[in-house]
Amino acid sequence: MSKYQSSIVTNQDTEDLSQALIVYYCLCGEYALIIEKSLETLPVRPTDHSIVINNTNYIYTLSAQKGQPVIIQRNENFEKQYRYYCTRCRLPIAYDTVQVDTSYHSSVNNSRHHRHNKTEQKAPYTYIMPDALVLKQGLVPDIFAHELESTKNSG
Repeated sequence: MSKYQSSIVTNQDTEDLSQALIVYYCLCGEYALIIEKSLETLPVRPTDHSIVINNTNYIYTLSAQKGQPVIIQRNENFEKQYRYYCTRCRLPIAYDTVQVDTSYHSSVNNSRHHRHNKTEQKAPYTYIMPDALVLKQGLVPDIFAHELESTKNSG
């Protein structure tokens, strides 16, 4: 099976597609995410208020550099996060999670063969960190605007 997929796009398709896509930028102004759905309409993760993108339901492009995994303790459990950083300023903008499972369990390989092993499964979600992306280049989120204004006034 090929790693590449080709598509035929007509002018009609291009117009419909460009109207449906939304571009988000990092706080530094670098483009970071192109997605077909507004982030404001997606669910929010209760643990850290990150925006949840279901990787099986949405097509998107995340322009970011993947960093080393980070282990986060959440109550009595641990979560392994693969963080994504802005390619320009290195601000963390998103992450994928992997549950750290130290038990042996059965997993499916190629839908036909079963094997028992110690595994880490990538979750089917990508999480956008709160207030990490904006719709307009140079726009400061409201949460930071007050701090920016007080810095200007004190200087």
